[in-house]
Amino acid sequence: MPSKPDKFRWPPTPAELAAPAEKLSEGAVHLLTHSDDTLDLDVVTADPSDELAGEFDADPSALHAPRGIFRFLEAFETHFLGRTSAPWHIRAAHWHPDEPGNYCPRCGTTSRPFELDTLTDPATCVRCRDKRPAWDRFIRVGSYQGVLARSIRELKFSRFRAMGESLGRLLGESIRKEIDLRAIDPLGVILVPMPMTPWRRLSRGIDHSLVLARGAHRSSRLPIQKLLARRHRPSQVTLPVSERRQNVSGAFFCRRGVLQVPQDAVLVVIDDVRTTGATMSEACRTLRAALKMRVEGPKTPNSSQTKRKTEVWAATVGVAPLGEERESG
Repeated sequence: MPSKPDKFRWPPTPAELAAPAEKLSEGAVHLLTHSDDTLDLDVVTADPSDELAGEFDADPSALHAPRGIFRFLEAFETHFLGRTSAPWHIRAAHWHPDEPGNYCPRCGTTSRPFELDTLTDPATCVRCRDKRPAWDRFIRVGSYQGVLARSIRELKFSRFRAMGESLGRLLGESIRKEIDLRAIDPLGVILVPMPMTPWRRLSRGIDHSLVLARGAHRSSRLPIQKLLARRHRPSQVTLPVSERRQNVSGAFFCRRGVLQVPQDAVLVVIDDVRTTGATMSEACRTLRAALKMRVEGPKTPNSSQTKRKTEVWAATVGVAPLGEERESG
């Protein structure tokens, strides 16, 4: 006669919470583990140092171990919910984000050694040398491949909010590095999440771009403003490449808050992935058109030489690789 399963006990004992977590392989199938839309990480912590990092099999004393409520949540997921999806700090233990020289800061594509023309600002590659992107600068975390691609898809289609928080923090760190490198006042930098229509928000159950923007805010301490809105159109994923630009044409419009943006601000549009660039280009063009409608203050002699103009940057977690990148990868 089969034995009865152990009776569920709540709350867990200290010995159960202190038990080691089950090891998860990087190749495991990732399933939904976070479905509660009421979880507010702002209440849990606002300190970027609480981010989990390090290798899973490394010396525990050398890692940033989970603290406080994060330790409780991790133990609860592992022992009572049967967690089957590894968090970012475990699955990406041997993965590193791109350095600025690893990709073109103008178009975002992967660059080879000595390929960038550093005489221009920003530097350009052979692919975008004769083009005029809708943004002034591009920032990314990595190429849309491997563990990064799987994690982005899990955030987007499985509502894995904790994954979006981790990816957003990585993106925020990259943005902050560029801001500090260019000696730009952080008070003049605004994070603008790529908007989502209410219908798509209801169907997917998550606004992934907003989740990424909030994670970027916590690691960079840069403010967020929803300056863009969107008209409902078919999803870009369901359309061929030849129809994507036409699908997003006229899909965006700006909110009134864009008229209050300072003249020397830097607007950073945040999204998860750049594939053809049609969506990001249309969003940046819409922002630029609305910025021209602002009422400028009184002009002074040589004001055009002393005052920096408003810049629009594009920032995504991943960039779809080109054909040769996929083959070499």
